[in-house]
Amino acid sequence: MRHGQGFDLMLQDWLRLAGQPETAQAEPEPGFARYEPRFDYTPRDLLDAPGPGPGATEWLPVLARLATQMHLGALRVAPDGPLPAAYTYLGQFAVHDLVNSAGFRTTRDRNLPRRLFGNIQSPALDLASLYGGGPGGSPAFFEPTEETEHRARFRLGWMRDSAGRPTRQEDIPRIPLGPATGDAPDDPRMDPLLADTRNADNLILSQLAVLFMKAHNRLHDLAHARAVAGNAHHRLLARPFEAARCLLTSSYRRILRHDFLPRLVAPETLARAFAPETRPHPSVSLEAALAVLRFGHALVQPRYDFNAVHAETGPAGAAGLERLMDFFGMRPSRDLPVDDSWVIDWGLFLALPGQPPHPRMNHARRLGPTLAEPLRNHPGTRIAPPAELPGLAGFRLGLAFRTMAKGLMARLPTAQAVAREAQAAGWIGPDAVMSPAAIAAALRAGRTAACTAGQCPSEADIALLSERTPLFWYVLAEAAHFADGARLGPLGGALLAETFAMALADPGFGGEPGLDAAADALWRELAPPGQPLPATLPDLVAFAAGPPPA
Repeated sequence: MRHGQGFDLMLQDWLRLAGQPETAQAEPEPGFARYEPRFDYTPRDLLDAPGPGPGATEWLPVLARLATQMHLGALRVAPDGPLPAAYTYLGQFAVHDLVNSAGFRTTRDRNLPRRLFGNIQSPALDLASLYGGGPGGSPAFFEPTEETEHRARFRLGWMRDSAGRPTRQEDIPRIPLGPATGDAPDDPRMDPLLADTRNADNLILSQLAVLFMKAHNRLHDLAHARAVAGNAHHRLLARPFEAARCLLTSSYRRILRHDFLPRLVAPETLARAFAPETRPHPSVSLEAALAVLRFGHALVQPRYDFNAVHAETGPAGAAGLERLMDFFGMRPSRDLPVDDSWVIDWGLFLALPGQPPHPRMNHARRLGPTLAEPLRNHPGTRIAPPAELPGLAGFRLGLAFRTMAKGLMARLPTAQAVAREAQAAGWIGPDAVMSPAAIAAALRAGRTAACTAGQCPSEADIALLSERTPLFWYVLAEAAHFADGARLGPLGGALLAETFAMALADPGFGGEPGLDAAADALWRELAPPGQPLPATLPDLVAFAAGPPPA
């Protein structure tokens, strides 16, 4: 959730360009893949279309009012959704694996909406955000053996007890900054030692990264033991790291396809996206990267029962989201190294195999056009209103505003334009689109008693937004309108399913023609007969906690 840490600087840059004639063009930084729009649009399809209506910078106060309402609306007491909370963070982990808009240049060329943001991730769900360059390219992520410099197992970070003594390796690895790292002697920060430091955004997400690391280490140990015993047959077992990576990547992709997506996308939408005759878009689209894939922010709860200690009924009380975000490490904090009372109890976030669901299991919030209030209050998501825009003075701006402002700067089309093209492509029918009246009703329903002093959309704003709707808000609103917030709606579900179908295409592995086929062959050698490779998140949790090889 600590996305776009350079957003303030990018906003200032964009504001300087916003008043210039629309002639300057800019390309992404070298090495970045462009986000291309999924469909062809005209300038009239963009949110800040030419002609009557707000200009680019005039849209920002409208988006600020809409974003404020989205955060205030989350303060209402509402029943949770059916999704176990662990899948909120699995989705965030997967999106980090797929999209990283860390570099960009701004443009005022209305004909080049696609060229604002670039992606430095490969358009595949392949755990690149966990493995980085592997032991050869990212050796610091992996522990050396005592005898040699060979590296194959992930490093894990130590937690401490109340006296500050290291007790358990249950955290991500972190590097204390100081002279040894070229930093100031009194630098109090600890740098997350991860291929993608966004996976240290909050403690639930970093504990999920630890889960994948522990699963890799156990797979490596199984492969290594088989190779040492001299009865290995598959060629990848000669390289236990590669065997473990193949197995974990295949397991992760099966979890996303068969455990994650069916919980969030209608079955018929998934069937169409994954049909053999369907040809998905060849990369992550602009609409997906800057709107649809960010739907998971609406699932985040403001507090969680984290374990027996940090729970509503525990001695420390429930873990607030802002507290969980304090463990990032790149901001001075008293929280690192992490106290050993913060080992996550996954049984509070999903139903574990062979156990009844915990009576206090955390569930995600129902999808709808609201985001938890900590996502605009925490320093990791908060934005300072720029002085150049007096219309933003007095607003507390956070993640909802950041997301929609990025869409404006990237020249995202309106939700109406995307829905029109999706209908033309046969993805959705005309009855699967929210009408202007339905959008206006949802906007009015979002008002709360906390909407005071012009902080939320006016009737004039609602008239505008019901005809020209930001795609991010629409994806959340249609989930509530068509699916009661239990899953994504028709348009968001179709775009998510297509993106994942593209990213889950079997890429092969290490010279093997098929990743899954190689993983199945490896697993037959390593696992007891009848034990399948983990294909659900609960099964992966159980596997990672299993015993070392005999």
